[in-house]
Amino acid sequence: MLHGLQTLADDPQTDVIVLISKPPAQAIADKILAQAAPAIAKPVVVNFLEQGSPDVNPEGAFFTDSLAHSAEVAVALYRKQPVPRARQSSEAGERRAVSLGNGLNSQQARPLRVVK
Repeated sequence: MLHGLQTLADDPQTDVIVLISKPPAQAIADKILAQAAPAIAKPVVVNFLEQGSPDVNPEGAFFTDSLAHSAEVAVALYRKQPVPRARQSSEAGERRAVSLGNGLNSQQARPLRVVK
């Protein structure tokens, strides 16, 4: 995970990094949040699935509570708009996330790269 974050941080075509993962072991989460995220000069959207926001909150990291919220935050950061607050996930929220992605032009909507 740390290698993947660094690869995306070094990629000049990546403006916002979205990290969605099963909850890692606490030691790994602490390392990612305390060391890796602050060292990256790009915003990092973090969603450790079904886990609330951690105790550590490094600058440049944005914690989300659902996949829809992750998409909304990533698009807002990319567009340099205010970051939406978390709200309870719903089907409407999922549809909103899809519509946000559909609103991007072809230059903005690049395919996702999965880095393992």
